[in-house]
Amino acid sequence: LGIGTREEPAVVTFERTNANGKKYTFIKAVTRSVILKQADLRATNAQVTIRLEGDSLFHSNIDLLYNDTKHEALLVPNSIILSNSPYYDSYHKLSIATNEINWKVGSNALVFSGGYGATLNRANFESENFFNIDYFDNLMGRDQQHPVFALRNFAKRMGDKPLTAQAFANFLHKNITETKMLLMQIAQMGYIFYDIEAEEITLTPKLREALRARAGQIDYDVIRFASQTNGATPNATIDLNSLDMKIFGVNNISVSDSQNVFIAPRGGVIVMKKNRNFSFDGEVQAGFFSFFGNGFTFNYGDFKFELNKVDSLNIDVRT
Repeated sequence: LGIGTREEPAVVTFERTNANGKKYTFIKAVTRSVILKQADLRATNAQVTIRLEGDSLFHSNIDLLYNDTKHEALLVPNSIILSNSPYYDSYHKLSIATNEINWKVGSNALVFSGGYGATLNRANFESENFFNIDYFDNLMGRDQQHPVFALRNFAKRMGDKPLTAQAFANFLHKNITETKMLLMQIAQMGYIFYDIEAEEITLTPKLREALRARAGQIDYDVIRFASQTNGATPNATIDLNSLDMKIFGVNNISVSDSQNVFIAPRGGVIVMKKNRNFSFDGEVQAGFFSFFGNGFTFNYGDFKFELNKVDSLNIDVRT
């Protein structure tokens, strides 16, 4: 058993060699507890960062398992409800809710799935700018302050001081137990990272974007990829050389509610690229028009489709 402290935590790292032959720290787990066995390692309640070029995939409380016989590293939830909160992917600008991430040491693929023995894999890939006003407003419940607005105001008051659970409880005039439960709930939604051992809060980009969207200061989107596959097919894989993420088991996707734009990828496959740009084959439905073809791309910055190879067009004429 390896023990770390808050000031000097235990750190577990895995290196990878990139396409240029240069080694770098690929996975870094910061924890207070590492369990070592003959051929196994488990870093519990760890803050894990997976490096994706200058960006990363991050989780604030997850277990890292390593099996030396299989040369396999796994990220899996633990008994703490906080471990079910989403990963934040700063390269693709997504929040990712998945049950397991797998990496075979030396391989060029990061695999997202339901885990060993799962007969059905489910995962969600949600845009950083995803926003639903009804869902957001319902978070307030019976409280006098919306919890996300309260966190923003609390952070402003604290300035450069650490954002602790106890200080937030004092700010809300709530007891600490109730406040911790609230923080874990908000963390599960991806609005904060919550260090359950240090009892410290970090606001995420999703929280800031949601506040700006609710105030009407920015445009927001409804892009969410819900993946469902059988046990043999993963929900997604990231090619660690190109960083393209191939997402499987995706059905109809709403891109714009206001303009009635939907896509239906053929074979349920989307290839996600940097900053929510993606490509696919299949169908784009825009109002009364449905375009079918191959090599379609979506540019998130311009919020436009490029329909490169259209082989047919249907027009819904209503009489």
